[in-house]
Amino acid sequence: MIYALPSRNGEPHNHFSKAEQLMIVNEETRHITVADIPETQSHCGRKKAFMAIFDQYQVEAVVVRQIGESMLKHLFDHQLRVFACPRGKAADALNLSELEEVTGLGYAKASPNKDKKNKSCCHHKHQGSSRLSPPASGEINLSGTHFKRV
Repeated sequence: MIYALPSRNGEPHNHFSKAEQLMIVNEETRHITVADIPETQSHCGRKKAFMAIFDQYQVEAVVVRQIGESMLKHLFDHQLRVFACPRGKAADALNLSELEEVTGLGYAKASPNKDKKNKSCCHHKHQGSSRLSPPASGEINLSGTHFKRV
């Protein structure tokens, strides 16, 4: 499986959509590529930039610490699996097989920038519940892996 992990300077970033880069991790080869996320003028433009990178690297799953409702819904809508990254874990100590899968929008943080009607910039409503599921089988530890900046 190919995972994307939002990062800054090679370490997991706390907030998904504010990350400067994505670490693309190929679970099979243990190869890691760091892709810069281009700056955009809007949140919707940022979503498109993420999706372009996911498509380019054939990402199947995303590892997040904090993520907004709109972005999490967008990932689910595009059939991406989402896993919760423990706070404070360094990239080289991260074991992807131990991560819990996020299966509901309740994991997301409500955005303080959204209006009280809970609409995104694309004007669609968000609903969901929180649920984490056990990790899928397979194990990958990021220690001793190669980083390639693109």
